Amino acid sequence: GRADRVRYDTPSIMGFKGSASMGDDAFWDTGLTYGATYGDIQIAAAAQYASLGTDTPANNYGVGLALKHSSGLSAGAHWGEEGGGSNAASAINGHSWGVEAGYATSAISNLGSTAFSVIYTAADATFVDDYEAETVSFHVKQSMPAGVAVYASYENASFEDNNAGTALEDLSVFLIGTKLSF
Repeated sequence: GRADRVRYDTPSIMGFKGSASMGDDAFWDTGLTYGATYGDIQIAAAAQYASLGTDTPANNYGVGLALKHSSGLSAGAHWGEEGGGSNAASAINGHSWGVEAGYATSAISNLGSTAFSVIYTAADATFVDDYEAETVSFHVKQSMPAGVAVYASYENASFEDNNAGTALEDLSVFLIGTKLSF
């Protein structure tokens, strides 16, 4: 669920924008974003830190960077970490990172833009045992008139742990859907 909170966002200054919020149960967070265009390249970057108060994990933080060329090619990367908690036996400590490559074009269909992306993410969480996950996903989105988009995604997730008594199954998901924006 969502926590009640009060948030402030700064005005954008030379592409930088800050935010900070405070909420229930000693929760607070802060973030900084940057966005700019240099010639044919758009850049978006973000960094954030959250103190989750009485929750476990007690805090998380991360950074991300994305680049998009006017040709439609794009790439991005992210890294994040979480950890701590009041109960050391169940405290979660983990990190994740991922990379993405994409391409968007209007040359395939006269209905609207078509976008493709592939994403790789790796993560691990340590509490009692070491759990690891890797996902690879492929996405296609076709924009259409009147704010309609049709999309399809395939994701394969594989899991490992160091506990001989636990068997984790790999998972594959295929999803199709539509989105109406108005």
